[in-house]
Amino acid sequence: MAVDLICPPQAPSSRIQEIITQILLDQNNTHPDPPSEGNINAILEEEEALIAAHRKEIEDTMEIVREEMKLLAEVDQPGSLIDNYVSQLSFVLSRKAAGLVSLQSRLARFQHRLKEQEILSRKRVPR
Repeated sequence: MAVDLICPPQAPSSRIQEIITQILLDQNNTHPDPPSEGNINAILEEEEALIAAHRKEIEDTMEIVREEMKLLAEVDQPGSLIDNYVSQLSFVLSRKAAGLVSLQSRLARFQHRLKEQEILSRKRVPR
């Protein structure tokens, strides 16, 4: 039983919108290396990919929780093999951890990209 967590695309977050607005304002400056529309599109695409990855991680986590519940139900049965339970639990927990590490890594890259873009935008603004 899959849970459909697909939501319609939403407008960029206010933080991303601030950065995009700053980039667009900075394009009017005479800075030798103004940000391109490609940079803006890349940030928006990364945002969408991050949100999609988060959504998928939630779906995967829900599936893993169902597997864990099944494992617990099996190990609670008389005569169940604890070795089987331990090896399956180890595998399931490894999958869960790998999914979280992957999402954390994607989030860290996106945060770095936003920070980098913010720093570049600040350098372009005449003070």
